[in-house]
Amino acid sequence: MLVKKTASCLDMLTWFEQNNQVVPFPLPGDVAFFKYATNSRRTNHVGIVFHVNSQDSFKTIEGNTSINSDDNGGAVMIRQRTRKNLVSFARPKYPDKNVLNKVLALANTEVGITEYPPNSNNVKYNTWYYGHAVSGKNYPWCATFISYIFASVDSNIVIPSTKPVTQTYPTIRRGSKGQYVKVLQNILINKNYILQVDGDFGPMTEKAVKDFQTKSGLKPDGIVGPLTWAMLTK
Repeated sequence: MLVKKTASCLDMLTWFEQNNQVVPFPLPGDVAFFKYATNSRRTNHVGIVFHVNSQDSFKTIEGNTSINSDDNGGAVMIRQRTRKNLVSFARPKYPDKNVLNKVLALANTEVGITEYPPNSNNVKYNTWYYGHAVSGKNYPWCATFISYIFASVDSNIVIPSTKPVTQTYPTIRRGSKGQYVKVLQNILINKNYILQVDGDFGPMTEKAVKDFQTKSGLKPDGIVGPLTWAMLTK
C-alpha cells in the first residue's frame, strides 16, 4: 500500500519512518506532516504536497483546515506552507508517474468540500473510515482525508518490487552554506537538537553533528559525509 490507512497523523508518520520513506526535500505527491499544537504528539496535521515553489515553500492539499486561515477547520483546501511547523516529508512508493498524477488529481477534485452540518466534522472521509457517520471534535479528519485519497487510488494498482533509490548528498562541514546545510539542520532539529535553520554550517551545527556522530558510533569529526548522511537519513 502507498499509505497506511489510519485516522492518526502520528501513526501515519511512524509507518513512513519504519519503512524508511522520510525525505528531506519535498516533491509533488509527498505527504507533509506538521505540528501546530503544544501537546506531546510529534505531529497533529498532515497534507499532500501539491506544488513545490522551492525547497522551503510549497503548496499542500489538506483536510480539516480552515477556509479563511491556516488553522484547523471544516474544509479541504489548498494551503501555502513553509518549513515553519513542518515535522517531516514522507514519500509514498509510487510505482509510476501515472499513479502519482492520479493521487494529485483526486486530491484536487476534493478541494472545497466542507463539513456538514457546519463544525461537526461529520464528513464523507470519516464516514468512509469508520463505516458510519460521526460528529464532534473527537473525530478530526486530516489523516482520514489522506487515507481516503490514497486508498481510492491504491485499490486499483499493483506496486512492483523495485530496488530503493538512494539519494546522494554532498559532503559538508563547518563553513559550508546553502540548501544542504538547511536539510542537515532540519534533520538535526527533528532529532531534538536546538538549531536555527539558516543554511550556515556554524559552530552550533558542528557541535550537534559531532554529538550525533558520537552517539551513532561514528568518528566525531563534524564532517557530514556519506556515512553520517546515511545515519541521519536512515
